[in-house]
Amino acid sequence: MADAASNKWLKGSKPWSQEPSWEPDEYMVRVHELNQIRSSLNQAFESADCDVRGEGKGLSSQYEKAILKAEPTGTYMNPDHEVISKVITRYIVSYHFYQRARLQDIEEKSVVARVKAQLTYLGIEIHDQELAETLEAAANKTPLLKVIEPKLRAFIKVMAETKPILYEYITDSFGRFDKDFYERLDGTRVNGGPVDRTKLEEVVKGLQKYVQDTCGYETGKATTAAHVKRVFDTDEKMALFMKRYHEPMANGERNDDNTAKGLELMLENGDVKKLVDFAVKLEEEKCSWKATIGPGIQALSKAEKEPTKQDFDKVLRYAKDHSGPPS
Repeated sequence: MADAASNKWLKGSKPWSQEPSWEPDEYMVRVHELNQIRSSLNQAFESADCDVRGEGKGLSSQYEKAILKAEPTGTYMNPDHEVISKVITRYIVSYHFYQRARLQDIEEKSVVARVKAQLTYLGIEIHDQELAETLEAAANKTPLLKVIEPKLRAFIKVMAETKPILYEYITDSFGRFDKDFYERLDGTRVNGGPVDRTKLEEVVKGLQKYVQDTCGYETGKATTAAHVKRVFDTDEKMALFMKRYHEPMANGERNDDNTAKGLELMLENGDVKKLVDFAVKLEEEKCSWKATIGPGIQALSKAEKEPTKQDFDKVLRYAKDHSGPPS
């Protein structure tokens, strides 16, 4: 019995030696803490982005009277300051996700989808191309303000260029189904060419039937088909309409002009810079490596001073081998 026990437990056994640098209990605690921090990153991102959106809305609101003063008589419509803020915020969020994705180990090909999900949560839309350009600018360390300003000026320019055709169209339009009209027109393009204007009447009647069948009421009027054929009597006019509705944050209403005016005033008076500075500071405070996983990683490194003696694979094997109580 003694020999059997000796052979089993002592023969070939490893000699004991003190390893003060390896503290498995503390290591497991730190791993758990780090996992908790990582799981809370999304909440940190959402909190920061909502704060940026709210700050932008507040900065825009101070220009309420100035925006309304710029409106032509008879076209009164309250500015939507949240939309004004969202147009700016979408670039801030996209830019910051270059670093955020690295904190979450998001694969490069999945970053765009992750940002789109975040923007959807915030009620914001952006085209994939603009999103990719913003991420690339962040990768190249282009200052955020230099990324945003030209994009806002491009938005303002599009709204100004397309304003006359919009005002002509909306006198007899599809209202809340204008975006559907745009998408159906876009579907008539061949190999990226111009909209096929010969299909205007077909598109109008198809949309009207769709709304009647699915919603139970009419959209547009009996005169709408003739109206759009008259308004879009050249490829140039049609192209301007499509350019306007291609912008996902434009509603195809007069209020789009208020959005453009609000952005213009914020640019002129330094409020876009204020919002960017606010966002950058907030990102550092809430979402940076230092504010999130950094301390946990440092604590983990401290708990495992000499990782060559015991690596994390052993901890994983331990967890697997002890998935239930000893039998």
